[in-house]
Amino acid sequence: MIDYITGKFPCRHTLADLPAFPSCFNRVLLRNGYATIEVKSVKDGRYIVISGNPIKYFQGHNIFGSNNVQGLCRDLFDAVTRHLGIPVHDDDREEVRNGKYSLSRVDLAVNFRLPSNEIVSQVIREMEWHWRELGRNVSNYGHDTVYDDQHSKVTSTKLYNKRKELGAAPLPDSVSNRDRLLCYAENLLRVEFTLRTPTLKTLGLNTGAAWTVGIAKSTI
Repeated sequence: MIDYITGKFPCRHTLADLPAFPSCFNRVLLRNGYATIEVKSVKDGRYIVISGNPIKYFQGHNIFGSNNVQGLCRDLFDAVTRHLGIPVHDDDREEVRNGKYSLSRVDLAVNFRLPSNEIVSQVIREMEWHWRELGRNVSNYGHDTVYDDQHSKVTSTKLYNKRKELGAAPLPDSVSNRDRLLCYAENLLRVEFTLRTPTLKTLGLNTGAAWTVGIAKSTI
Protein backbone atom coordinates (compact mmCIF):
# COMPACT_ATOMS: atom_id res chain seq x y z
CA MET A 1 0.00 0.00 0.00
CA ILE A 2 0.96 3.65 -0.41
CA ASP A 3 1.66 5.17 3.00
CA TYR A 4 2.93 8.69 2.23
CA ILE A 5 3.28 10.95 -0.80
CA THR A 6 4.96 14.26 -1.58
CA GLY A 7 3.98 15.66 -4.96
CA LYS A 8 4.21 18.98 -6.81
CA PHE A 9 0.96 19.60 -8.66
CA PRO A 10 0.13 22.20 -11.31
CA CYS A 11 -2.33 24.58 -9.70
CA ARG A 12 -2.11 28.22 -10.69
CA HIS A 13 -3.33 30.46 -7.91
CA THR A 14 -2.85 33.78 -6.16
CA LEU A 15 -2.70 34.65 -2.50
CA ALA A 16 -6.30 35.80 -2.84
CA ASP A 17 -7.17 32.18 -3.65
CA LEU A 18 -5.57 31.01 -0.41
CA PRO A 19 -7.24 32.78 2.50
CA ALA A 20 -6.31 29.85 4.74
CA PHE A 21 -2.58 30.64 4.32
CA PRO A 22 -1.05 32.93 6.97
CA SER A 23 0.03 36.11 5.22
CA CYS A 24 3.70 35.68 6.14
CA PHE A 25 3.99 31.99 5.17
CA ASN A 26 3.54 29.93 2.00
CA ARG A 27 2.25 26.78 3.67
CA VAL A 28 -0.69 25.52 5.65
CA LEU A 29 -1.46 22.33 7.57
CA LEU A 30 -4.81 20.61 6.99
CA ARG A 31 -6.08 18.41 9.82
CA ASN A 32 -9.22 16.29 9.82
CA GLY A 33 -8.78 14.36 13.06
CA TYR A 34 -7.17 11.43 11.25
CA ALA A 35 -4.01 12.86 9.67
CA THR A 36 -2.22 16.09 8.83
CA ILE A 37 -1.58 17.17 5.25
CA GLU A 38 0.96 19.90 4.49
CA VAL A 39 0.32 22.20 1.52
CA LYS A 40 2.88 24.65 0.16
CA SER A 41 2.54 27.33 -2.50
CA VAL A 42 5.64 27.32 -4.76
CA LYS A 43 6.98 28.74 -7.99
CA ASP A 44 5.15 32.06 -7.59
CA GLY A 45 1.78 30.39 -7.35
CA ARG A 46 2.18 28.01 -10.31
CA TYR A 47 2.21 24.84 -8.20
CA ILE A 48 1.20 23.46 -4.84
CA VAL A 49 3.27 20.83 -3.04
CA ILE A 50 1.17 18.36 -1.05
CA SER A 51 2.73 16.06 1.56
CA GLY A 52 1.08 13.53 3.80
CA ASN A 53 -0.52 10.16 4.28
CA PRO A 54 -3.56 10.05 1.98
CA ILE A 55 -4.73 6.65 3.22
CA LYS A 56 -4.89 7.78 6.83
CA TYR A 57 -6.39 11.13 5.85
CA PHE A 58 -9.27 9.49 3.98
CA GLN A 59 -10.03 6.37 6.03
CA GLY A 60 -8.63 7.16 9.47
CA HIS A 61 -6.00 4.41 9.58
CA ASN A 62 -3.18 2.96 7.50
CA ILE A 63 -3.39 -0.67 8.60
CA PHE A 64 -4.21 -1.49 4.99
CA GLY A 65 -5.00 0.60 1.96
CA SER A 66 -4.52 1.25 -1.74
CA ASN A 67 -1.60 0.77 -4.16
CA ASN A 68 -3.12 3.23 -6.62
CA VAL A 69 -0.69 6.17 -6.56
CA GLN A 70 -2.46 8.11 -9.30
CA GLY A 71 -5.90 7.62 -7.75
CA LEU A 72 -4.70 8.69 -4.32
CA CYS A 73 -2.96 11.75 -5.75
CA ARG A 74 -6.08 12.78 -7.69
CA ASP A 75 -8.28 12.37 -4.63
CA LEU A 76 -5.82 14.21 -2.39
CA PHE A 77 -5.44 17.07 -4.88
CA ASP A 78 -9.22 17.39 -5.14
CA ALA A 79 -9.67 17.27 -1.36
CA VAL A 80 -6.96 19.87 -0.71
CA THR A 81 -8.08 22.36 -3.37
CA ARG A 82 -11.71 21.97 -2.31
CA HIS A 83 -10.84 22.45 1.38
CA LEU A 84 -8.75 25.55 0.62
CA GLY A 85 -11.27 26.91 -1.85
CA ILE A 86 -8.76 27.11 -4.70
CA PRO A 87 -10.43 27.52 -8.10
CA VAL A 88 -8.63 24.93 -10.24
CA HIS A 89 -8.08 25.70 -13.93
CA ASP A 90 -9.40 23.01 -16.26
CA ASP A 91 -6.01 22.39 -17.86
CA ASP A 92 -4.32 22.05 -14.44
CA ARG A 93 -6.96 19.54 -13.38
CA GLU A 94 -6.48 17.63 -16.64
CA GLU A 95 -2.72 17.45 -16.07
CA VAL A 96 -3.29 16.03 -12.60
CA ARG A 97 -5.76 13.51 -14.07
CA ASN A 98 -3.06 12.43 -16.55
CA GLY A 99 -0.36 12.07 -13.91
CA LYS A 100 1.61 15.10 -15.09
CA TYR A 101 3.09 16.06 -11.73
CA SER A 102 6.36 15.27 -9.99
CA LEU A 103 6.84 13.06 -6.96
CA SER A 104 9.72 13.60 -4.53
CA ARG A 105 8.68 11.03 -1.94
CA VAL A 106 6.65 7.85 -1.98
CA ASP A 107 6.38 5.50 1.02
CA LEU A 108 5.40 1.90 0.31
CA ALA A 109 4.21 -0.46 3.04
CA VAL A 110 3.51 -4.18 3.35
CA ASN A 111 2.24 -6.29 6.25
CA PHE A 112 3.32 -9.80 7.24
CA ARG A 113 1.15 -11.78 9.63
CA LEU A 114 3.28 -13.84 12.03
CA PRO A 115 2.22 -16.44 14.60
CA SER A 116 2.51 -14.10 17.60
CA ASN A 117 3.56 -10.63 18.72
CA GLU A 118 6.60 -12.22 20.38
CA ILE A 119 7.75 -13.54 17.02
CA VAL A 120 7.16 -10.11 15.45
CA SER A 121 9.54 -8.61 18.03
CA GLN A 122 12.02 -11.43 17.46
CA VAL A 123 12.09 -10.85 13.70
CA ILE A 124 12.64 -7.12 14.25
CA ARG A 125 15.59 -7.80 16.56
CA GLU A 126 17.08 -10.34 14.15
CA MET A 127 16.79 -7.87 11.29
CA GLU A 128 18.46 -5.19 13.39
CA TRP A 129 21.46 -7.42 14.08
CA HIS A 130 21.62 -8.52 10.45
CA TRP A 131 21.80 -4.91 9.32
CA ARG A 132 24.41 -4.12 11.96
CA GLU A 133 26.55 -7.02 10.78
CA LEU A 134 26.35 -5.59 7.27
CA GLY A 135 27.56 -2.23 8.58
CA ARG A 136 24.27 -0.49 7.86
CA ASN A 137 23.22 2.78 9.53
CA VAL A 138 20.75 1.34 12.04
CA SER A 139 18.41 3.11 14.48
CA ASN A 140 16.27 1.18 16.92
CA TYR A 141 13.50 2.16 19.33
CA GLY A 142 13.10 -0.59 21.90
CA HIS A 143 12.42 -4.06 20.53
CA ASP A 144 9.50 -3.04 18.36
CA THR A 145 10.89 -0.61 15.76
CA VAL A 146 14.08 -0.57 13.71
CA TYR A 147 15.25 1.60 10.81
CA ASP A 148 17.85 1.12 8.13
CA ASP A 149 19.24 4.55 7.16
CA GLN A 150 16.38 6.41 8.84
CA HIS A 151 17.41 9.92 7.78
CA SER A 152 18.58 9.08 4.28
CA LYS A 153 17.76 11.50 1.46
CA VAL A 154 17.69 8.52 -0.93
CA THR A 155 15.86 5.55 0.59
CA SER A 156 15.19 4.07 4.02
CA THR A 157 13.48 1.03 5.50
CA LYS A 158 11.47 0.66 8.69
CA LEU A 159 10.24 -2.48 10.47
CA TYR A 160 7.84 -2.31 13.39
CA ASN A 161 5.09 -4.05 15.32
CA LYS A 162 1.88 -2.57 13.92
CA ARG A 163 -0.35 -3.51 16.85
CA LYS A 164 2.04 -2.00 19.39
CA GLU A 165 2.31 1.15 17.29
CA LEU A 166 -1.47 1.46 17.50
CA GLY A 167 -1.20 1.15 21.26
CA ALA A 168 1.15 4.14 21.36
CA ALA A 169 -0.81 6.10 18.73
CA PRO A 170 -4.41 4.94 19.16
CA LEU A 171 -6.95 4.97 16.38
CA PRO A 172 -9.54 7.75 16.68
CA ASP A 173 -12.80 6.60 18.26
CA SER A 174 -14.65 7.74 15.16
CA VAL A 175 -12.91 5.26 12.84
CA SER A 176 -15.34 2.68 11.45
CA ASN A 177 -14.93 -0.87 12.79
CA ARG A 178 -12.25 0.29 15.21
CA ASP A 179 -12.27 -2.87 17.38
CA ARG A 180 -12.11 -5.14 14.36
CA LEU A 181 -9.19 -3.16 12.96
CA LEU A 182 -7.28 -3.49 16.21
CA CYS A 183 -7.93 -7.22 16.18
CA TYR A 184 -6.75 -7.40 12.56
CA ALA A 185 -3.50 -5.63 13.49
CA GLU A 186 -2.51 -8.33 15.99
CA ASN A 187 0.72 -10.12 15.05
CA LEU A 188 1.43 -7.85 12.09
CA LEU A 189 5.00 -7.10 11.13
CA ARG A 190 4.97 -3.84 9.18
CA VAL A 191 7.69 -3.05 6.65
CA GLU A 192 7.85 0.43 5.12
CA PHE A 193 10.14 1.72 2.37
CA THR A 194 10.67 5.43 1.82
CA LEU A 195 11.74 6.34 -1.71
CA ARG A 196 12.97 9.89 -2.24
CA THR A 197 13.87 11.88 -5.34
CA PRO A 198 17.22 10.22 -6.29
CA THR A 199 15.74 6.72 -6.03
CA LEU A 200 12.49 7.70 -7.74
CA LYS A 201 14.44 9.22 -10.64
CA THR A 202 16.68 6.16 -10.94
CA LEU A 203 13.62 3.92 -11.08
CA GLY A 204 11.80 6.25 -13.46
CA LEU A 205 9.02 6.71 -10.90
CA ASN A 206 9.31 10.44 -10.18
CA THR A 207 6.06 11.33 -11.96
CA GLY A 208 2.52 10.28 -11.26
CA ALA A 209 2.08 8.94 -14.79
CA ALA A 210 4.85 6.38 -14.22
CA TRP A 211 2.92 4.58 -11.49
CA THR A 212 0.41 1.78 -11.90
CA VAL A 213 -0.98 -0.55 -9.26
CA GLY A 214 1.18 -3.32 -10.69
CA ILE A 215 4.33 -1.21 -10.49
CA ALA A 216 3.57 -0.26 -6.88
CA LYS A 217 3.15 -3.93 -5.95
CA SER A 218 6.31 -5.01 -7.77
CA THR A 219 8.34 -2.16 -6.24
CA ILE A 220 7.33 -3.33 -2.77
